[in-house]
Amino acid sequence: MEQVGLRSARIRTFDNSLVYIPNGKLADMVIDNFGLRNYRRFKTNISLTYDTPPTLIQKFVEGLRVIVEKHPATRKDYIEIHLNEMSAYSLDILFYIYFDVPTYSKELESRHQIIMAILELGQLLGIRFAFPSSTMYIEDFPEKKTKIPDYLNELKTAEDKLNKWITQYKSKIKES
Repeated sequence: MEQVGLRSARIRTFDNSLVYIPNGKLADMVIDNFGLRNYRRFKTNISLTYDTPPTLIQKFVEGLRVIVEKHPATRKDYIEIHLNEMSAYSLDILFYIYFDVPTYSKELESRHQIIMAILELGQLLGIRFAFPSSTMYIEDFPEKKTKIPDYLNELKTAEDKLNKWITQYKSKIKES
């Protein structure tokens, strides 16, 4: 709020322009003052390629949590970092944190530090970040076989593997 007059109020916008609002309309409005927030939210999805092994995803998520816990400007009691979605071209990790900083400039500085740390962790672990892409499969040629699996021949093996996995998963769930 820049100035309140008898008939209208002047409000300075984020891009530094002045907006005049009649007091009658202002009285009926809900005003959200972002400048007075205690915490500043940062939410993004980190997209990984589908060929990323589950154990590597788990280690990456653990590393992401350490990044947030060790950063001096993050809120430590509300962190949500989870493998969250299987989207059209990627496995998506929800990265949802809050910064405890007084200004937008400090928020941007903290975001930069966090994103750089995420990229460094990804590079260290060999994580491949996904981007919109398509896969094209080419039919068999007489001199060369395709890399597409022959699912019919693998059905019995898959059933055995599934039964073993279910047994392990049930015992793992009981431990939790």
